[in-house]
Amino acid sequence: MTGDIQDMKALLARVADGKTLTETEAELAFDIIMSGNATPSQMGGFLMALRVRGETVAEITGAARTMRAKMLRIPTPVGAIDTVGTGGDPEHNATALRAVLDGVPGPYRDIVLMNAAGALIVAGRAADMKSGVAMAAEIIDGGKAKAKLEALVAITNRSLPT
Repeated sequence: MTGDIQDMKALLARVADGKTLTETEAELAFDIIMSGNATPSQMGGFLMALRVRGETVAEITGAARTMRAKMLRIPTPVGAIDTVGTGGDPEHNATALRAVLDGVPGPYRDIVLMNAAGALIVAGRAADMKSGVAMAAEIIDGGKAKAKLEALVAITNRSLPT
């Protein structure tokens, strides 16, 4: 479905005029963006126009379809839940992650515990946030989370930035 810079110009003009996109048009726009066929100015203008006008369900659905089609699937154990965000996610994030896994208190640890608690609830392993936070803290403080990260690094044959 890859479009080109001309397709992006037309889609950008539509959203800049306050018009909505169909699901298919949104898929095309995000495919152009994610394929590297849009300029930085087009991407910024397009996303800002959507944000200012407000995204529609069809536009969000089209964007999600494109992202799903382009995502890199990673084999995981049955029942695994991904609570990780994107971006920022190398040197600074590696330092912050190491601090969390070493038990350093602070906002990074707090958000990791809350994220993990939510995932544990969704997975049916914790009854509520309080018990989920306690379980997550025990896993981190007991060294199990750090051991899993080290195993992942070994499997992928990569090292974390220092």
